[in-house]
Amino acid sequence: MLVNSPGMSLFGTKLREDCLVAVNKLIESTVPELSKITGGSKTAIKNIVTGLEDVGVLVSRFIGRSKVYRINDRYPNVEELKALLHSIGMNRPEFLKQLGSLNLTPNNPA
Repeated sequence: MLVNSPGMSLFGTKLREDCLVAVNKLIESTVPELSKITGGSKTAIKNIVTGLEDVGVLVSRFIGRSKVYRINDRYPNVEELKALLHSIGMNRPEFLKQLGSLNLTPNNPA
């Protein structure tokens, strides 16, 4: 029997899924941006992106003093992962609308 627990998703938690969908949609994002987008605390977001970077799903770089995260193009089956994240986002139009309405950095126009 399949049980869908509140807050759970294919990627562990709804917050983790939201982060991945947002990074995929925006191409790059920072912890403060992801916090603003998802409503998660900066500490929770930092833990999520650090864990995803540790396993190779995300990579990061610095732009000035800001650490920017993106999907790792060298991750196995990355195109399938990006397509899945895109599909999840498309099934959540309210989340995509929220992404488009936020005032983000010049590197990340929504």
